[in-house]
Amino acid sequence: MEYEVSPNQMESDENKMKNSEEVVKKKKGTKRKIDIEYIKDKQSRYVAFTKRRKTIFKKAEDMIKEYEGSEIAVIFSSEAEKLHDYCSTSLENVIARYVEDVRRRVVARDDGASTSGTKDDQGRYLSNPDEPSDDSDETI
Repeated sequence: MEYEVSPNQMESDENKMKNSEEVVKKKKGTKRKIDIEYIKDKQSRYVAFTKRRKTIFKKAEDMIKEYEGSEIAVIFSSEAEKLHDYCSTSLENVIARYVEDVRRRVVARDDGASTSGTKDDQGRYLSNPDEPSDDSDETI
C-alpha cells in the first residue's frame, strides 16, 4: 500500500517541523538576554528597575556565600532619588573602609602629598578630615 504525497503536503510538513522545533527552542529557557536601553514608559521603567534591583541584591548575597569572610555593599538611587542599599555587615564600616582606601591610593599616587585638593578615581575632590571644609558657613 503506497501513499502519494503531494509537494505541497511535504512543504507544509517541513514547515510544521520547523515551527515545532522553534517552539521547543523557545521553551528551553525562561531567561533571555535583552539589550539594555532606555525605557521610555515610566511604569515599565519602574518595573524593570525593581526587578534588576532584586537581581543585583541577590547576586551580592550569592557572592557573600561564595566568598566567605568578604564584605559587600551595594548602594544606588532610583529615578525618584530614593536610596537603596544592601550590605553584608555594617554599611557604615564598609563605607569608612572604602573612603580610607581611596584616600590612601590618592596619597600614594601623589607621592605623599596632602589629600586636600586632590581627586579620587572618579574625579571627585577629597578633603582632609583634619582641615576645615570650604563648605562651612562660618565667618571670621
